[in-house]
Amino acid sequence: MSGKVTDSLNKPLSDVSLMLKRNNIILAFKSSDDKGFFTIILPPGISLDSLILEASILSYDKQVVNLHKNQLFYEFHLKENANQLATINVKNIRPVLKVRGDTISYKTSDFSNNNDRVIGDVLRRMPGISVDKEGKIAFNGKSISNLYIDGDDLLDDKYNIATKSIPNGIVNQVEVLQNHQPVKMLKDKVVSDKVAINLKISDGAKLRLIGNETIGAGVKDLYFADMNAMMFSGKFKGINYLKANNTATDLSEDLIAHNTGDYQKRIDNNKPQPLLFLPSYAPAGLSRDKYLRNNSFIFNVNNLVNLRKDEQLKINAYTTFDKENRDYSSITKIILPSQTVIYRDGQNTHLTSRAWNVNFNYLLNKDKYYLSNSFLFNKSNADNISNISSGIDFSQKLQNTRLDISNEFNLMRYTKQSNLYEIYSYFNRSSIKDQSNFEPGIYPEIFNQGVPFSYLMQSAHIPSWFTNSYFLYRIPKGKLTQSYKTGISYQNQVLLSQLSPSILSGTIDSSRNNLTWQKLKVYGEASYDWIFEKAKISLQLPVSYQQMNLTDTNYSYKPSLKRLFFNPYFLLKYYVGKESDFSLTYSMRSDIGTINEFYRGYVLSSFRNLNANDGTISQQRNQSVALGYNYKESISMFFTSVFVAFSQVHNNNIQSQLYFNNFQKNVMIPIPYNTSSWLINGRMSKYIYPLHSTLTANLSYQISTSSQFQNNILVPVNVIIPMTELNIESSLSKKISLSYNINLSRYRTVVNGNFANPLKTGQLTYKAALSYNLFDQLTLACENSFFHYNQSGSESLNYNFLDAKIKYRLFKSRLELEGTAKNILNIEHYSTRSLLELTQTSSTYELPGRMILLKANFSL
Repeated sequence: MSGKVTDSLNKPLSDVSLMLKRNNIILAFKSSDDKGFFTIILPPGISLDSLILEASILSYDKQVVNLHKNQLFYEFHLKENANQLATINVKNIRPVLKVRGDTISYKTSDFSNNNDRVIGDVLRRMPGISVDKEGKIAFNGKSISNLYIDGDDLLDDKYNIATKSIPNGIVNQVEVLQNHQPVKMLKDKVVSDKVAINLKISDGAKLRLIGNETIGAGVKDLYFADMNAMMFSGKFKGINYLKANNTATDLSEDLIAHNTGDYQKRIDNNKPQPLLFLPSYAPAGLSRDKYLRNNSFIFNVNNLVNLRKDEQLKINAYTTFDKENRDYSSITKIILPSQTVIYRDGQNTHLTSRAWNVNFNYLLNKDKYYLSNSFLFNKSNADNISNISSGIDFSQKLQNTRLDISNEFNLMRYTKQSNLYEIYSYFNRSSIKDQSNFEPGIYPEIFNQGVPFSYLMQSAHIPSWFTNSYFLYRIPKGKLTQSYKTGISYQNQVLLSQLSPSILSGTIDSSRNNLTWQKLKVYGEASYDWIFEKAKISLQLPVSYQQMNLTDTNYSYKPSLKRLFFNPYFLLKYYVGKESDFSLTYSMRSDIGTINEFYRGYVLSSFRNLNANDGTISQQRNQSVALGYNYKESISMFFTSVFVAFSQVHNNNIQSQLYFNNFQKNVMIPIPYNTSSWLINGRMSKYIYPLHSTLTANLSYQISTSSQFQNNILVPVNVIIPMTELNIESSLSKKISLSYNINLSRYRTVVNGNFANPLKTGQLTYKAALSYNLFDQLTLACENSFFHYNQSGSESLNYNFLDAKIKYRLFKSRLELEGTAKNILNIEHYSTRSLLELTQTSSTYELPGRMILLKANFSL
């Protein structure tokens, strides 16, 4: 049954309570919408003559009607109640979430305290919301797709800029947008399970320039600068800043793109990977502010202008300069069935890098028209100089140059038949250029017939261009939207490399590559989206014809492939209750490998790795299925989710790894193998009212099965990774805040099914932080971090870090003074234990040591 509620002047009344009753027992409840309409599902098997319908709202007289057997539409005309209620002031000290449809609203002041500086500090305390070490935000375990500022997407997926810059005091509310569809034309037509966050700026902050200007200096010639200017009016939004420091503050974290996977899926461009690289440098579990030895600078500009309603122009640009020093040593053990290979390394590396990035975007996002065009220019170069001790002493100079230019265009419009069509076009031009110089020449027994030589140079260059265009036609009809797409893409790449001087195995051609790659893809796709009251279904049926041609005249190498691919995708989301749902997804993706998997000549990727391929065309088929359950009680601030996933990958090639005294040789060979993985994850978040605290627990268990081909032996490998994490964020009062995190993880490798004697490593970390306002002007803070590592066959390691901070705000002033002391215990060397399948590594890193800094902060 349905109806409408109006007042005595026939104006619609919203949020009127409609209660269906029998014998004073409520059988159903609904509220009228913005236009006064309501719909109620009648209980089955009940006579309408026995029911009454009651309409009530504050300030109006209640009205009751008896239902009749043959009447399913009822109108209510409520009279205004003239009785004036006495004024009552109610103060609610309990945080409350507001829920309206798919939007959950957090009031920022309910979760902040005087010790918070930016909105990122507050997000960590909001139940249901989590922020990881890289700044990636998730709601109830699902990563967000966008972070809006008053409805505008200023930063795309580089939203660390906002969470680290926007003062928490100017954000009035944080809105979580569930089932978010960013394209207005596709709302309620195309199924979306995305989650986004919207920061609502307070009215007073929209009318002025906002800024926090900080400069600092300290012992050991330390310096720090953070100068920014922000504006968040309805017409213009901008975050612009300059930062520089040598205090282990990693400025590159501002530029992390959190949704690159979605972007790569949209453009469908498998870019080649660099051939030359430095060994990874990241102490397990340790945040970069504890080990980074840097000298960094960034100038970042992010401005958005709303030209008219739903029409905007945006620019995001930055330039960076960075110097970094690295000193570390490692012992690597590769556990093979018949032997153990051990490598010992010591490195001292100086890195210098520069980058320039400009992104222009025009967006017109209306209910009946959509147009977007984005132009991107990115260039970077780096010079890395290393002194290496690895059985022999030598130096390596690695130079990297990157260039990436692209343009993405997207247009959607309605036809006269109220259907939609979409035109999409993407173009990309990129270049990867690397060169490594080794002095003196390394491994003369391999590269120079055993005769020592003065230098060895490895060069590599991969120029590439790619284009992808398609036409899509959508037919929305009732609860079903049909979509049909056809398109074409073309990729052209060249891989050039040379190792000189070298007479590798007596044949100079075996250390050269001149490989041309051409890939043509013609595709079509039928998609169907059903949107019901309690369920959403999405089915995608893409079919593609791919033709690939490879040529390298050095080896008379001209393979080709012509093949059809079918990559279906299915999503079912079923709403069990108002705030709970099940989701089921299935996907299969078959594809061809990248150009990195086809070159025949040897490439010295690093001083440890000599890589090549046998020329067989690499193909892969990946199938995955996942089941998820989400449950929320927003009013009581309880959120939980459970996720189970299984994936299986079939490969027609395997990497053969041959280990020698000082290096390893990697060659792709045509032996098919499968990998499979199970992942179980459970997460819970609850706000504890008496303690003003958010408690978050996260459990995961992963099992994977694969094979490795090492020293001509195929080794079955099982990896088991359990993980437990507990996090507490508390605002015990407006003056006291407490943060506590503990993480326990284990990693086990089982070889040849020998579960009784696995390789094992474990890691335990905890961090506790306390902030206290002695009075309005003075704040004290301290943080303690503890790290424990253990590994089978090795001694356990324990480290304890202590940091402290004091802040003093001058009376009736916007000036704040801050003194910080990092690594008070002056730990200068840090060792870790790690395990990756059959490889055990023990590493020791040089840290910056104790840092003492004095800062002055002025707020505009």
